[in-house]
Amino acid sequence: MFYLQILFSYQQNTYDTFYGRIRQIIDSNKRYPLLARQRKIEGSPKVQFTILKNGIVEKISVISSGHRILDREARRIIMISSPFPEIPPSMNKNYIDLTIPINFKLNNY
Repeated sequence: MFYLQILFSYQQNTYDTFYGRIRQIIDSNKRYPLLARQRKIEGSPKVQFTILKNGIVEKISVISSGHRILDREARRIIMISSPFPEIPPSMNKNYIDLTIPINFKLNNY
């Protein structure tokens, strides 16, 4: 039983670390579009995409924020973030489907 707790803890840390790294990469490529800032446009498009085992992204789609300029930027962020790190073997997956909000708030800039 003790062994299972350690194994579960190790896997949970792997998940947290992998997903945290994905978010860190996305956030590092985020740029608030100048025109959106000038027009005081805010929003949170959601990006749905699949990360393959080798880190390549496919099937990108955007659930609109209501502002085309923010939606395009959200798609661009995912495209330039690829390839992501490879999916760790401990996750035992060939791909991961994700839906991630990309928040554009003027008080953050």
